[in-house]
Amino acid sequence: MHSLPLALTPFVGILIAALAYASSRIGHETIGEADYYKFPVYLACMFMGVTVFGIWAAFLPWKDNWTMPWVFGFIACVFSYAGAYLLRYRVIVTADYLSVGAFSKRQIPMANVFDTDIVEGRSRQFIIFARGNIRIQISGMIGDLDGLIDSVQFNMGMYGKHLDSPEKLRDRASRHRDAYIYLIIVFGLFATILYLGHSMGMKIKW
Repeated sequence: MHSLPLALTPFVGILIAALAYASSRIGHETIGEADYYKFPVYLACMFMGVTVFGIWAAFLPWKDNWTMPWVFGFIACVFSYAGAYLLRYRVIVTADYLSVGAFSKRQIPMANVFDTDIVEGRSRQFIIFARGNIRIQISGMIGDLDGLIDSVQFNMGMYGKHLDSPEKLRDRASRHRDAYIYLIIVFGLFATILYLGHSMGMKIKW
């Protein structure tokens, strides 16, 4: 039996120190005439921490359980990619173009950007519409989202304006429809679980 909590003590201490340092890093910087926006480094550190744990766990002596090394190895691969993606992801805004992406960046002339939308909620989203049926959705977890919104709207010449393009209205209707479908699926699954539990004679105490 492995003393897992004891073995993880140094790792947890290092991870907490890394998060404390990374949380002070700025997610927005200006270089020349370009504004660079990126995810806070601590998010990538969290994913990399899980990667290190997955690699460490994969090499534990699991005896006859040969599936566990593969499971932890898969987890390490997924989280390492996610961490690298967050580290590489950039949104670059200039007066001439908008660049978005991590490993392969999409560059769009600012003249082609015609509308934006902001999705409020638990996790804010910034949506950019451009000619050519291009829709870019940026997570609210990116550093200085308000600054990014102001920068894009200023450079596309609609700062302080509220447009309702057909593309934006269709996108809003699609999001509302997807939200209702999601709720129906969730309630349907919940009702199915209750029905199966009742039919199997399970007593659920509230």
